[in-house]
Parts: sequence; structure tokens; C-alpha cells
Amino acid sequence: MRTVLLPLELDHQVPVLRHPARMKVVACGRRWGKTALGLMAVIDGHGPILPTERPLYMGAWDGGKIWWVVPDYPTAQEIWRDLLHATRMGRLTKNEVERRIDFHSGGSVTVKSAHDPEVLVAVGLDGVVVDEAAKLDSRAWDFLRPTLADRQGWCIFISTPKGYNWFFDRFEYAKDAPGWFRWQEPTSRNPLITPDELFAARRDAPRFFGQEYEARFEAPEGAEWPPEYFVDIFFDHWPDGGFVATALALDPSKGKDVHKYKEGREPDYSAYCWGGVDQAGTVWIDADLDNVRDITRMVQDGIGHYRQFQPMAFVIEVNVFQELLAGEFIRMAKEANQPLTLPLWGITNTESKETRIRTIGPHLAKRELRFRDTRGCRLLVQQLRDWPAGSYDDGPDALAMLLRMLRYLISGHQEGAGQPKLLRA
Repeated sequence: MRTVLLPLELDHQVPVLRHPARMKVVACGRRWGKTALGLMAVIDGHGPILPTERPLYMGAWDGGKIWWVVPDYPTAQEIWRDLLHATRMGRLTKNEVERRIDFHSGGSVTVKSAHDPEVLVAVGLDGVVVDEAAKLDSRAWDFLRPTLADRQGWCIFISTPKGYNWFFDRFEYAKDAPGWFRWQEPTSRNPLITPDELFAARRDAPRFFGQEYEARFEAPEGAEWPPEYFVDIFFDHWPDGGFVATALALDPSKGKDVHKYKEGREPDYSAYCWGGVDQAGTVWIDADLDNVRDITRMVQDGIGHYRQFQPMAFVIEVNVFQELLAGEFIRMAKEANQPLTLPLWGITNTESKETRIRTIGPHLAKRELRFRDTRGCRLLVQQLRDWPAGSYDDGPDALAMLLRMLRYLISGHQEGAGQPKLLRA
């Protein structure tokens, strides 16, 4: 007999819980019932009810090893309190340190913070609820997906939208992917929220009503470029026919700052952009953005990107201490017996970052930019969509540098103030 205190299954949550999809993406408004859905899924499972009277996808009650992943420690503590309350009459043990509930069946639910995505590693899970997914680092799913492979585990993403970030990508992916399904659930679907309350919320906070209550994906307030600039911009394979000019650009991070995690934000990104311009003037781009690599790994990654793409030029921002990076690239390449054979260029940026990034606008408006469908490019496009209202602009700055270098190569190395300078032939 199930003695956990699960919340009542309301009609608006039944289609999600009983749907046969293994992977589910639920974009929902505030107070729709995310926590209640999460509790029911991690404990009781989800999917159609089998003749054995348990759901198709097992929860912890039936022996499943389940994680409930949230963005940060404070949210983890809130979920932990809800989980303790719901299971107080049916659990076997609780572990306050690991935030894990164990059941008599051998199943368990562990609440995990995704403040550092690299900790999301496990030896096989039966299921995962990713709560407030839009607030997580995009790498979280990269680490979580392999944990579901050997047990064919399930995942439910639950979140209120937050612009066109990686959660939006999962929402779009779920539209057609086998085994996936998606829902867009406004707050009004919750019968406990009255029409009068929704009317008052729209009146009191109209600017974010569409996102927070209607579960709409919207550009953040103050974004520079309209959403239509980012429609049908991704590609899978580099085009045939070659390029007129190719380059690799690096905008170095100011360094890893773990203290920023405690401030509720991630460190800045070191951003690589590389690509080429074809005869028609279209620029084909790939990118690698990372906010946890140190200088040694930054240089190693750059050498790897150069080896793979073989661009005509490698350009680095050389303001202040970054000028030392040029020497590091040469030194580490020689130590690996793989000396760099291309021209290494430097750009000293004298204009503001905002001015530099705005030079991307005309290319977006003319539909001249194409982005490879990789994690790095997805993150780059997310930063472009959000700029300048978003928290990060390292990717757009690297892209502006790449475009600047390509223009310089096409122009035949025209001299002028602010042009790239050859550092090492």
C-alpha cells in the first residue's frame, strides 16, 4: 500500500503524467503545479498504468533510482522540504547531507543542485526531473543524458520559459523527436487560480505576463535584435565548394571566478568562433563557449580547433594581459611537437564592447550568418538573442572579432587604425 502523501492528481496534470513519452518537456506558467508534478513523477513514476498497477516509467516507490535536479542550493532546500513532507509516512530512511530519501523497495529520490553541472554524474538512473530547467546551465543535460542510457531512464523537464535558451531548444526538439513530447501550459490551466487573480496579475506586472503566466518564449526586455533574425539559421554540415576566407577568433575570459557561483551567476566565458565566408557572402560559423576552463585548457582547445578547421588566420584579443596568450599558444604547440604554421594575429580593441557587437546587426538583418547546430553555437545564439539584456556577451564579442578578421582577409589586408596586427608568422 502506498502511504506517501502525494498531492492530488489534478485534471490539468493528467495528460502529462499519463502520456507514454519517455522524455517530456513542460513549459508552464507560474503556479501551474510544477512541484506537485515533480513529486508525483519522482515517487510514483509516470506514463500509462500497466496491468501490474504501476506506471510504465517507474518512480522511487517501485524501486527506481531517481534524481530531482534544480538550479541551485536554495531551490534544492525548498524541494527537499517538500519531499520530506510528502514521504514522512512511507520512507525507509532519509539522508539530510545527500538530500536522499530511501524506500523499502530499494528505490530512492535524491535532490541535486546543478550549480556546477560537472557534479551531475551517476552510475545509472531510472529517471530524472529537471526542475526550473530554463535556469540551469546548458551543460546540465549533457552530463545527465548518459546517466539514463543503461537503464533506459526517463526525464521530465519542467520550467517557466526564460527567453530562447537551451530549454527552448529542448522544447523545439521535443516537437518531432521519437520518444519525446511537449506541453505549453499557462497558469490559467490550474483550477485553483481564479480569473480575477490572473486579471490582477496582468494589470500589476504586464511586462512579463506572457512569459511568467502564459508560458510563452519571448525575447528579454531590451534585446537588440528581433526574434525573426534567428529563424532557420542552423546547419548540420559545412557547405561544399570551399570558402573565400576562413578564420578562428578567441575572446579570452578574464579567468574562472568560483565566487560568482555564490552570487547566483556563472563566471564569464572564454569564447572561440571559427568559420568562413563563401562566394555569395554567407558566413558559416561554429563556436565553443566555456566558462570553467583555465588558461592551459583554453590554449589546448584553441590548438585543437586550429588543427581541425585549418583556418587562414588565428586572431586573439590582446588587450591587457591577454597579449601573453599569443606566446602561450606558440610555446604549448612546440611542446606538443605541433608548431603552429598559420599567421597568429592580434586585435587591440579600443571601441566599447557594445559598439563592436552592434556590427553584427547588419549581417543578421541580411540573413548572412549561418550557425552550426552544436552546443557552442546554440549558446552563442542564445547570447545573441538576449544581448544586451542578457548576462553574458563573450560569444557575440568573439563573433564580432571573427567577422572583423574575415573582412580584413577579404580586403587584402587593408591598413588602418584598429586593424588586426600580425603577431607571429
